[in-house]
Amino acid sequence: MTNKSECEKCFSKYANQEKNVISLKEFFKYDFDSAAHLSNDMEDIKSSWLMVFDKYIKNTNIQNFSKAQPDWYELSKKIKNKKKEKAVVAMKRSRENTIAIASSSSSGIELTSPSSSKTTTTTKRRKKIVNYLQNSKAPIVTLSSDTEKWIIHEINITKHLIEYREASIEKASSGTFVSIHEELSLNCIFLIDGINCESNARLIYGLEEGIWKEMIEECDALYEIKELSIDTTSCIDQFAKAARKEFKKCKSVIKELPDDLFGYNERIECSLQNLLDTHSPDASDKATKMESSFTLAAETEMITQKGTDGQITGSKTRRGKVGRFADLSMIFHFADMPDQTLVMVEIKPPVKVADGKRPDFIKLANEMKDAIDNYIKEGFDDDEIFVIGILVEGFKCTVFVMDLLYQATYRLIPRCIFYLPQSRHNFNVLPQAYEAMVAVRQWMVSNARKCFAFYRQKPRQVVRENYIVTSLGTPSQEKESSST
Repeated sequence: MTNKSECEKCFSKYANQEKNVISLKEFFKYDFDSAAHLSNDMEDIKSSWLMVFDKYIKNTNIQNFSKAQPDWYELSKKIKNKKKEKAVVAMKRSRENTIAIASSSSSGIELTSPSSSKTTTTTKRRKKIVNYLQNSKAPIVTLSSDTEKWIIHEINITKHLIEYREASIEKASSGTFVSIHEELSLNCIFLIDGINCESNARLIYGLEEGIWKEMIEECDALYEIKELSIDTTSCIDQFAKAARKEFKKCKSVIKELPDDLFGYNERIECSLQNLLDTHSPDASDKATKMESSFTLAAETEMITQKGTDGQITGSKTRRGKVGRFADLSMIFHFADMPDQTLVMVEIKPPVKVADGKRPDFIKLANEMKDAIDNYIKEGFDDDEIFVIGILVEGFKCTVFVMDLLYQATYRLIPRCIFYLPQSRHNFNVLPQAYEAMVAVRQWMVSNARKCFAFYRQKPRQVVRENYIVTSLGTPSQEKESSST
């Protein structure tokens, strides 16, 4: 187990040399290696370091401090990766030492495979090769003079991104993909990322900083996530504090939620009640393993929820067979109007997050594009209607929107990252989570109403038919093995 005093010494060393404001966020930047080493055996990294921080502030009575914290989820992943790297290095050194001893030994030691002393060849691990262009050729995109393009300060962003796509197609043909951005671009999906949910998109697309800033500002203005009121946030913070220290007080705190004009606090209240049921110290194992207790009631007379049985509208049509299935989706469904997907959610449980791969990211983006295309093809060609996607990776959730305001430019826009509570001890993540979910519900209801209003118009004009780019088929995977 980690020695607590060692953690305190490590933090004190940082604090004593820090000339500016001290914080846990800056501490991990100052001496990450030592902090990571001390964190290896911690059961709860966040709580452990917060205790060290609080104790130091209290004992020294220092005033020049900030409560800024690192991204604990990303930090945990980074610490685990560093631990793996050290293990690999140690294993390599051990192997080199064994070989060196064997080579210098006069007794003629023979190094053999553990499974057989007669084996002289080693079989390499099977490697998957992804062929993106086996089932179909990437459609050529020709920009038309009568379509809208994304232009900022006379720079044709749409043209620039299509040229990036063409370079990605060449890489796909030779199997030399490097980034998610390249894979997405095959279907003309471009990640307009202002919150760094992936590696720096601006550098990858080769855009100037000033232009990129205006691109982000345009998207921010269209898809704003508003903060909860101060009173609502304060009440949720009190709820989180009670959950940690005096659980029985949680119910009385919930009753203090202020009324709001649109009734969202009423839904937050129901969600908090559900959290009490599933995270209570007396909750049964069955209760704590419920699929989800964190939600905001979303179904209306025009919106229906589907689970894993819900095919994404447009996906089945494009594939000509069974379409993609989302883990959860919200559907516009009214009378005899064609169903349309408003929100889709892809969920990767915590046990499957450790490998670092993000196949659900690509899947979600393609599902969102299928939904956008289907809107246009089935008579909902209103460019103010957009699609919402939520990617759940363990307890980390990223909210995306996708629109098609410009020809062949499917903008995948991450709007925020929030975290789901793991236990009653970290309900402090709830304010940001509720801000995101309130925004998602507002967008969803607004889009459903726009679907209803637009489809009732007669005649309905299809303006963006030339904006659509046919999606590629599902890439194939081949297995290759070789021996030496």
